[in-house]
Amino acid sequence: MLNKYVVCIDPGLATGWSAWRRTSPDSAYSRAAYGVVSGGIKGIGNSDLYTYLSFADVVVCELFKRDSRTNNPDLSALYIEGYLQGLREERDTDGRFSFELEWQLNRSKATEVQDPILKEKGLWLTGGDVQWKDGRDANDSQLHFLSYIKRVKHGPSIRKYFL
Repeated sequence: MLNKYVVCIDPGLATGWSAWRRTSPDSAYSRAAYGVVSGGIKGIGNSDLYTYLSFADVVVCELFKRDSRTNNPDLSALYIEGYLQGLREERDTDGRFSFELEWQLNRSKATEVQDPILKEKGLWLTGGDVQWKDGRDANDSQLHFLSYIKRVKHGPSIRKYFL
């Protein structure tokens, strides 16, 4: 499909996101947009992220898993997961959101891809790039994208970002 979009999300009180586009089945994905949405679920509805969700073909979102790293974790990610699920269900009534929703564990960022590849490929984002204190959340969304293309074995993108 032409102009296929993948949107990757690192959900939380500060939600990092990145949108990726390819122009043909044989082309590599390129980053189309990125950002950080503050305020958890309340910030998404009026954001650029919401716009990209409306024409995404695939949404890759980190799945919240409570672990022992934090005693009282912020649960904003859970609300965003529910919100994305709700948007998918909305497609049945108005057809506006027709994306596949894929969940990724946070460990995929650490085990499959890491920050140096973002720097090497000119994708590294700073706080100034996303108007936030740092670019960590947006960078994490990009790591989710790179993990996704490895998992689906998208050859043109693997060649672009890993070779």
